[in-house]
Amino acid sequence: MTVADAKRAALRLLTPKKGTSKKPLVVDQVLTEDDRALPYARPPLDQPEEPIGIVLIVGHGTVSSLSGGSDAEYEGFEMAFNTKTHRLLYACLGPQCPHVASSGAA
Repeated sequence: MTVADAKRAALRLLTPKKGTSKKPLVVDQVLTEDDRALPYARPPLDQPEEPIGIVLIVGHGTVSSLSGGSDAEYEGFEMAFNTKTHRLLYACLGPQCPHVASSGAA
């Protein structure tokens, strides 16, 4: 998974449905790490122990949920994707997310 792929995937998962008046989402940071640097994004226990590549997308904008079905709103987001499988490993919404707070996105 490239950085561009991860950005597109994050925005696709978080973009409000058409017809809503939410502001566009903006990506503020892209970090490439391995899962040892992001312990909260560790894969399930049945995965091999070797480090896996991760692309972490951090941004701002108002999001409701990953499924779009929540009435709650959150300012800011971060999402970690496995670079090999393209799977979403971790998602956090709102200013309590570790990288959202440090990026100034919230």
